[in-house]
Amino acid sequence: MEFWIVVANQTAARIFEAQSPSSALVEKRALVHPASRLKEGDLVSDAPGTTYDRFGEGRHRSDPDSSQRDREMVVFATEIAAALREAVLRDGVGTLLLVAPATFLGVLRRRLDANTLQRVTLEVNKDLVRFDAWTIRSRLPEFLPRRR
Repeated sequence: MEFWIVVANQTAARIFEAQSPSSALVEKRALVHPASRLKEGDLVSDAPGTTYDRFGEGRHRSDPDSSQRDREMVVFATEIAAALREAVLRDGVGTLLLVAPATFLGVLRRRLDANTLQRVTLEVNKDLVRFDAWTIRSRLPEFLPRRR
């Protein structure tokens, strides 16, 4: 049974494979989302609009409920989820481990389909994308949890 470890944040994702619960990690794939690195002003072509109060002289900027950076994070999480869904169907991935900062981990989890989500046995709230495979493996449990 293969173990896949997805190490991600809102700008990059790396997918590793481990052959056994205690083996080393081998990198299989990397995904990058450059738009997530841009500043909000670079993602949006103009400033938010303005609105007027119903009564009086008040005028203020209207802020959208979510920023463009948040939307880019959702786009990237959706891209990762699609790659994992395809891998589960095509390669028969048995066990998935997700390693990401809390905010991105939640967004990614919500994008996973039921079949893929069922294979997730561990979620680690850490940003380890920039580390090498050995360091990432050293920050995971000695024996990776199997899917039941």
